[in-house]
Amino acid sequence: MASNKDPNVDNEQTKRKSRVPAAVAKERLVATTISLLRTEPFYEVTTRRITRESGLPLAALSRNFGSLPGLFDAVAHELVKRFTDQFSEYGPLDALTNPDLILRTRLIAWSIGQGADPSLFRPDPSAWSRIGMERQQRLAGVDERMGTAWAEIVTFVLEGYSIFSQTHTLNNQQTFEDCITVMSELQKSLRSLEAQLGWDQPIA
Repeated sequence: MASNKDPNVDNEQTKRKSRVPAAVAKERLVATTISLLRTEPFYEVTTRRITRESGLPLAALSRNFGSLPGLFDAVAHELVKRFTDQFSEYGPLDALTNPDLILRTRLIAWSIGQGADPSLFRPDPSAWSRIGMERQQRLAGVDERMGTAWAEIVTFVLEGYSIFSQTHTLNNQQTFEDCITVMSELQKSLRSLEAQLGWDQPIA
C-alpha cells in the first residue's frame, strides 16, 4: 500500500532535528576560526573553510554573525576574554607576548586593511575596564588618570609590536628584553611622575 506521507515534510523535520542550537553554532564557529587563524594565512580563512571545518552549513555563519567581519569581531572579543580571564596570573607587561592579544591585534589590522569598519572592533568596555582596574592595583597608589594613560601606552606598544616586530630589531631577543626592562623601570616611576605632573591633586 502506497504511503501518503509527503517526503518534503519528512526532510524538513529531519533538518529541524539536526539543526545545531545557535549558542553551540556560535561557539563552534568562533573556536574553529581561532584555530585556523593561528595556523593559516588570514586570506585563506574564508566563510566556506570555516563552516566546512566546523561541520556546519554555510548559512550558519550569516545567520549567527551576519558576515565574516562580524565573525572576526566575535573572535576578537573572545581573544580578549581569554586574556582577561587569566589576567591576575600575568606580569604587568605580559600582554606584549600574549598569543591571544597578538592574534587579536593582527586580525583587526588585517581586517581593516581589507576594508572593514574600524569601529566594528572596539573592545568590550567591561573587559578592558577589568584590565585597567587590575593594572591600576598593580601600580600601587597611582590615580585613575595616570593608570589609564599608562594602560593606553602599553596597549599602543602591544599593537605596534604585534604588527611590526618582524620588521624591526625587536625581533632580536636581547633587544626585546631590554625594551621590557625599560618599560618596567618606567612603570616603577609612575607615582613620582604623577606628582611631578600634579595629577595626584584633586581636580578643582
